[in-house]
Amino acid sequence: MDIVEGVLDGIEAKYHRLIADIKAKQAEAKIENEKKEFEEAYENLKKSSKEMAEELQRKTISAWEKLEKRAQDILKSS
Repeated sequence: MDIVEGVLDGIEAKYHRLIADIKAKQAEAKIENEKKEFEEAYENLKKSSKEMAEELQRKTISAWEKLEKRAQDILKSS
């Protein structure tokens, strides 16, 4: 009977190790997935920030050109 109990204890210990390994793999996969999501969000933020900066630059140039034209028109009419 001691042999059977020893075998059962060994099987139970192996079962618990396998469960722990599975949980560790699941945690690693979850961390990797969250890392990918963060990286995608970061890249989208960088792209969005760049687009906003480019739009601001276009609007600034346009406003400056309008201001220069207005100044030239005022000088011509004087």
